[in-house]
Amino acid sequence: SRKKIKKECARLARLMMLRNAAFSKVVNEAYPHALRLSIHAHNNAGPKYAVALLPLMERPVTPWHNTPLLLRAPPPRGHRVALLHRADVAREHGGDDNVRVAYKYGRPYVMCLVGGGAAR
Repeated sequence: SRKKIKKECARLARLMMLRNAAFSKVVNEAYPHALRLSIHAHNNAGPKYAVALLPLMERPVTPWHNTPLLLRAPPPRGHRVALLHRADVAREHGGDDNVRVAYKYGRPYVMCLVGGGAAR
């Protein structure tokens, strides 16, 4: 049932949080003077500090949790890449007809605006 699935997800989420806290404690004890970097957002007051993998992003984002979208920009900038959640890509750029997947080496590489899609 949906309720059972939700309950199991909550249980697993709690276990993951406990495991993360235990891991953080072990790392802090083993390496008390180490600087800990993270690809996830943190308040940067310690013990972890956020590092942006991609420059010029408003928040720490990762390609594992987002979809790269190639945007057209006026000269001299040319193009830029935005990272968005997949659900936001079509909504923010006029629907699925305005985006397509570009492939590199036979694998999905980046989404591109086509047709009436405009950069934001």
